[in-house]
Parts: sequence; structure tokens; C-alpha cells
Amino acid sequence: MPTYTGEVTHIELANLPLWLIALFPFLGAVTNAIFGRRLQASSWNEGLKKKWHIGSPGVSAVAVGAMLGAFVVAVICFVQLVGLPAEHRYLYTHGWQMLRIGSLDVNFSMAMDPLSGLMTLIITGVGSLIH
Repeated sequence: MPTYTGEVTHIELANLPLWLIALFPFLGAVTNAIFGRRLQASSWNEGLKKKWHIGSPGVSAVAVGAMLGAFVVAVICFVQLVGLPAEHRYLYTHGWQMLRIGSLDVNFSMAMDPLSGLMTLIITGVGSLIH
């Protein structure tokens, strides 16, 4: 087995938490689940439906806005990630401790390296386009 020298280091992301990337689509889904019927029934939707030939502009705006918000946060995090030196390209956001049994620590944390950052950009970018 080859030996690897050096330790893995990470940069604590204080400016923009990575969990916002997952929070925006979740909040959009909850908003549409709770207020979707009310947004569809509003009077200002009728004119826009006929003009643009789309379903409900209010519901669509919430869904697309949530995905665009996640995409913007992903772009900011990815730009911040690429700006780091090559050996430190790893962003980390600690959430909370979920479980502790003896020496076992299970934490909810999010991490982004260059590959996962690129995949996040693709998923949120394409997700905002198809909404």
C-alpha cells in the first residue's frame, strides 16, 4: 500500500453556508405546497395565463426563484472554492451534532470540493432552466 503524506485541510465557510443550496428549493416546495392554490386562484394570474399561455405565473415564479437562488449560492461558493490554493480547495460547513455514542460522533455537515461544486452548478443550473 502506498503511503500518502500530508493531512487533509478544510476551510470553514463563514460567509455563505452551503446548506442554503438545499434550503432554497425546499422552501420553494413548501411555499408552493402551502400557498399554491391561493397563487393559482389570484386574479392577476388570469391575464398572464392568457397572454403567455402558461399554467400559473405565481407558482412558477416561486419554483424558478427558489432554483435560481440555489444556483446563485452555488456559483458564489464555487467561485470562492476556485479562488483557494489547490491544496486547500475544500469548503466545509458544520451543521449540528446528530448523535454521540462513546467515541462515535455523527454530525450533520456539508462539504464542497471541485467535483461536487461542479455537479452542484450543473444540477441547480439545469434545474432552474427546466422549472
